[in-house]
Amino acid sequence: MWNWLLNNKEWLFSGGGIVLVALLIRFVFQRIKKAKPKDEATGSLSLQQIIEGPPAKPPEIRKEVKGVSLSALAIMTTIEETPLLQRPDVAKNYIGLRVSWDGKLSSANKISDNNIRLIIRISEGYKDVGVTFEINPNRYPGLGLLKYKHSVRVSGVISRVSDYFELEDAYLEYELTPPDK
Repeated sequence: MWNWLLNNKEWLFSGGGIVLVALLIRFVFQRIKKAKPKDEATGSLSLQQIIEGPPAKPPEIRKEVKGVSLSALAIMTTIEETPLLQRPDVAKNYIGLRVSWDGKLSSANKISDNNIRLIIRISEGYKDVGVTFEINPNRYPGLGLLKYKHSVRVSGVISRVSDYFELEDAYLEYELTPPDK
């Protein structure tokens, strides 16, 4: 091998030889790197992946599903079960989803003559979640007669998800005289 190196030293140290040697060295180092055992505690994860954890698989969401509506509590539970740093990314998957939910009136605040902000509470068992939205009171006769915990249905598009939901393009449904029990 030494004889070959001595006989071919001019070619070896010319441009073609240097490229060939560099490729050979790279190939050897890649083999060595693959053969190294992984750290069992971290595997081959980056520091960011170790801190944030593996990325959460976002739930499968369809924007329009006829006859089916994801419950507010199911969505909120999905977000709450996600690692903290991944929650904003998972919550983004629900933005733009058209929903229709039943709840109880919790708050009503007049923003202007043509705008009222309502908050309803949706409860299942011991858990509940808030939904806030704005409507034009002129479109809802008898709205001023609704009391705290009055049953209502709101339909709209989710525009924000945090500890509660915000809806846009909201439509409110209610009965002034609750049905007999």
